[in-house]
Amino acid sequence: MAPNVINREQSIDSNSDTSSPTEQEKSTRKHHNPMPIIVIMAPDNAFDHLLPEGTQYSSYPYHCSQQRYWRSKKATFLFCIVIMVLLALFCITIIATTNIVQQVVQSGHPPGPQPLIQTSCGPVKGEYQDGSWVFRGIPYAMPPIGHQRWKPPTSNQMPNGRCWEETHMATSYPSVCFQMDSNHSKVIGSEDCLYLNVWMPHNYDEKKPRLPVVVMMQGEGQSFHKDTPQKSFEFIRHYVNKAQAVFVSVNYRLDILGFLPTAQNLFGRQSREIVTGNFGLMDQILALKWIQKNIEDFGGNYSQVTVYGESSGTETMLGLLTSPKAQGLFQRMLVINPSFLPIQPFPQAVYANNSLFSHTGCHGDVECLMMLEGGELMMATSAHRLSKHKRFKEMLPPNHRFPLIIDGETLVSERGQIKEKRPEVPVMIGFSNWYTPCAEDHLERNFTKVVQLKFKLNVQSAKKIIMMYTKQKNESNGETLEEMLFDIKMCRAQKMLSNINFPVYYSIIRPHSLSLQESQEAKKNASSLQSSSANMGAHVKCSKQGNRDTHSLFLSELQQLWREGFSLIKTGRPSTSKVPNTTALISDNVITIEANYHQKECAFWSRHKTV
Repeated sequence: MAPNVINREQSIDSNSDTSSPTEQEKSTRKHHNPMPIIVIMAPDNAFDHLLPEGTQYSSYPYHCSQQRYWRSKKATFLFCIVIMVLLALFCITIIATTNIVQQVVQSGHPPGPQPLIQTSCGPVKGEYQDGSWVFRGIPYAMPPIGHQRWKPPTSNQMPNGRCWEETHMATSYPSVCFQMDSNHSKVIGSEDCLYLNVWMPHNYDEKKPRLPVVVMMQGEGQSFHKDTPQKSFEFIRHYVNKAQAVFVSVNYRLDILGFLPTAQNLFGRQSREIVTGNFGLMDQILALKWIQKNIEDFGGNYSQVTVYGESSGTETMLGLLTSPKAQGLFQRMLVINPSFLPIQPFPQAVYANNSLFSHTGCHGDVECLMMLEGGELMMATSAHRLSKHKRFKEMLPPNHRFPLIIDGETLVSERGQIKEKRPEVPVMIGFSNWYTPCAEDHLERNFTKVVQLKFKLNVQSAKKIIMMYTKQKNESNGETLEEMLFDIKMCRAQKMLSNINFPVYYSIIRPHSLSLQESQEAKKNASSLQSSSANMGAHVKCSKQGNRDTHSLFLSELQQLWREGFSLIKTGRPSTSKVPNTTALISDNVITIEANYHQKECAFWSRHKTV
């Protein structure tokens, strides 16, 4: 029911017109300040007893009050909506600003336009990635395709000294060189693959000294690719960038396309040219020459170059150390889990290739080989293909069929002998136990066969070496196989480096299946530091617990090795080397080895041409 409004200005005396002026003036003065209007939200006559007699009411419609009420509600609601939208925009702005600030903190300054580097070959434009300026797919040689197959690499410089006229957009990873995929089931890559990638710290100050340079030789199964990044190599790249160094990765020809030595009839019967192999090694040397010429443009110091290789990427390292053509192109070498290729005379290597040609259908006809696609060659001659022994594949790492060749130019002496005097190149060799899986199911029944196949032994020799490793030991077959593989790596590295007159530092990661207490006990019983010519080895255990997260263990071990290795990169000497003028490195993370440890085993592997 609508309220009634009392109008206090109305007269309450019906005979007010007959009043005297004096009385009217008094009345007016008495009510000069009228009382405010009172709105009574109640039924009519509810408050009549409180008012003077004869008080009149003026109507105040109820629907007017209702409209004002809902208008107020709508205004409040819209106001809240506006406030919420503003708050949301504020939060989005804060989050975006925080991300930008974090990026600035990590990189030193915010990403700007794509960097343009002026090199001797021409301008190169890269892009920003995770705190680095990255330049992907820079060609350092002409593509080794067509008639350039199995020929030394040639520079891509034109007569005017440039390699390209327009700006080279170095924003895409190049194809890897022909190789088998991770499952060893198909060929990936291309013959047009002689490219390198460069990463430089985003916050590099040109006014400061040039940075150390780390050059990684990408072996088989090792690549940087945005779609399938390999964690171990991404870790290395991040580690090098964080330590303020320039990082370079190099593609080079692999396997049959990189190391095949052939007879004179390769380019026709009348040709006098002998294809001597070593093409992958020549690719690396040409890439190092490109780095010497251009790395300063990327903030690197050409006189502080460290060549780095891991596993398959270490195959040519002995050749780089001993080749007169590589002299002065690098100043240090860091090798993790080496698998050096042997150095052989040319006739011996060519004769050994005859059995390989039968898989191609060419039967020794080298001109026929030239007609095949690169992928066909890789598939036909791949050392990974074990069609008759598929169940052993995971236990049989690749056997490299193609050695380095003494050609009189790139390599001049067998077994890596360095006759001429040259500047010292400190070498650090790191060993970690991460490679061989535990495959107990197969090994329990077929261990002798696995050893025979893997190490190319006859049955009697396989049984003999198994007895040598298992005598007076309570080890599983998986542990024994892993110990064999570890010893072979150690024995081979020592044998091949025995004629190198450079400082050699060994870093051996404590086997992850041993407890710290066991490791300390091993150190107590060990002798003092051994020289590089001493026989060294390490017990290697294979446990299910140790292999549950093999990749994480490997990254952890790799990080330990890189802590020591980066001191070598910057100073030429590992930080944990405790005894001056020695060539063996022992740190808290590695175990020392007794003198002549596994001497009999190393002698066995040497007699059977395994090392």
